[in-house]
Amino acid sequence: MNLRRIGLILFLAIPLLVKAQETEKTEIKPVRFYAGLEPGLSAVPFDEYRYAFDINLLPLTLEYAINRHLGFRIHSIWDLQIRPEFPAVFSKAGVEIGVPYYFSLKNNEEGQRGFYAAGLVSLLYHRLNDFYEGGVAAEAGYAFLFGRMFSISIAGQAGLRLQQDPDNPVMRVIPYTAPRITLGVWF
Repeated sequence: MNLRRIGLILFLAIPLLVKAQETEKTEIKPVRFYAGLEPGLSAVPFDEYRYAFDINLLPLTLEYAINRHLGFRIHSIWDLQIRPEFPAVFSKAGVEIGVPYYFSLKNNEEGQRGFYAAGLVSLLYHRLNDFYEGGVAAEAGYAFLFGRMFSISIAGQAGLRLQQDPDNPVMRVIPYTAPRITLGVWF
């Protein structure tokens, strides 16, 4: 009779012991969102011999990874102009929207990395001279990924700016190039 009880206890305990030995699979959370800073400093002609400098005070960049190659990026621009012999003033505010295409594949659980190319559109309001500016550009660069989340991107932009000054009926088309460095985190 004792052997039957021991056998019954072992029979009932074996499924519990087997279940206890199984490891639970951890759920991998997909990394899709990026938040970073893209500082900006640009020289602006002030007069015939001197330059003023625009510093972006709100250089926030947000990106959403649509899939393994494509993303949607938005970058804010809020420039403070440091001028010679005058106080600093807010010179322009605006937004830049881009769609980067990453050539290397990303895993679901990591951020974008590798070479990329992006088309950009920007809209700015020049507060000092009271006019709007639109722009189109292309950007090419490389995104370094450290670990799964921390990212540094180095890129260059080339494009055209279209300016419509209210005092001048002719729209100005200004070509430009600019370096870009972005620091951020994928989550």
